[in-house]
Parts: sequence; structure tokens; C-alpha cells
Amino acid sequence: MDKPSNFQTVITGTSCPSSYTDMDFKVTIPSGDTYSWKKTGNLWSLNGCREGWKRFNRTDGISVCMKTFLARIDRYDARVNKCQSMGTDQIGVASVEESQWIHEQMMQYEPTTNASFAFWTDVSFTENCKSANFCNNFTWKDGYTTGTAALNTSTNFDCKCGANYCLTVAYFPGNTTKTMTSAFCNGWGDGYVCGYNLKKSV
Repeated sequence: MDKPSNFQTVITGTSCPSSYTDMDFKVTIPSGDTYSWKKTGNLWSLNGCREGWKRFNRTDGISVCMKTFLARIDRYDARVNKCQSMGTDQIGVASVEESQWIHEQMMQYEPTTNASFAFWTDVSFTENCKSANFCNNFTWKDGYTTGTAALNTSTNFDCKCGANYCLTVAYFPGNTTKTMTSAFCNGWGDGYVCGYNLKKSV
């Protein structure tokens, strides 16, 4: 029979909690990243993501952690100088659920805007507008995002055709049902999404 795990915590402040169930447990690793334990009743579990990052368990068995960032920025700068500098990737979007969560986070930054705005994600389209399959021909570059589930043109993906186009999660004042669109890769975005493969990062 497996023995339960024990761990030690340091209580901050001047008063003790009335019960151990009132305590919040966090651990900070040498890199400075903080991880929180999630409390459910009398039990705690560690979801594995850094503090402030959202976990998604994908249908292919991979778990990823994501976070959105607000910044007027181009795609290259977001990928190399922001995401990669944190040891993460400019992550792809594997499901409608993920795109909706990113969209909800984005709307918290500018909830009353009347103008379109967009956050950079992974994907570059590999066909030009002469191809009837433009919206289905693209390359995930993060190394672990696969499939086309997030790019459903009948529900959440507003596909725009153009040379050197990449994928964004976007807000459209005139079409609020769509959460994603393709945009010129060398243009400016209003933010970006970083993420990492949870298993790969351990």
C-alpha cells in the first residue's frame, strides 16, 4: 500500500489559519516560477502549470499550459523575444475550447472596444489564394499542436486569404461568433499567446 506524501509549508503573516483546509499551498522552484496546489475538499492536487497559466488536456494525450499577454507587437518579436525568452513557445490552438478561452482572456484587456484586435498564436499558412484549400493548408511549428479542430470556418474561424498569412485569435465587432482569423504575418498584433508542452517541460 502506498504511503501518503508529506510536505512542509511556511505560514506567513501573524495569525494561524483555523484549519489546514484554509491554507493555500505554493512551491517556488529555483528558476523563480511558482506552482500552486489546487484544493478540492480536503485534498490538494498539483496541476503542473506555472502560477497564472491555464492547463488544457488535449485529445491526443498531450497537456499544455497557456497564458495571454497584452502588447502592441509583431509576430516575430512575440515568438522569439517574449515566448521563447520565458522558455515557452508561440503555441498553437488545438480546439475550439482553447480558442474560446484565449478569446475570453483577450476580452478582459479591452472589453468595450469598438475596433478589431488580435493576439498572435502559432501557424503559418502554406498555400496562396489561388488554392481552394488555403484555409486547410498550414504548418504548426510549436512541435506538439496537431489537427484542424480549432479551425472550423462554419463556427469559430474567419479565414482570410493572402500571401504570408498567419493565425490569430481575434475580436470582430461585426461578427462576435468568430474567435480566430488569418492575418498578414508581418503586421502588428495587440497581444500574443505563449504556452508549453507540460510533459516536455518536466
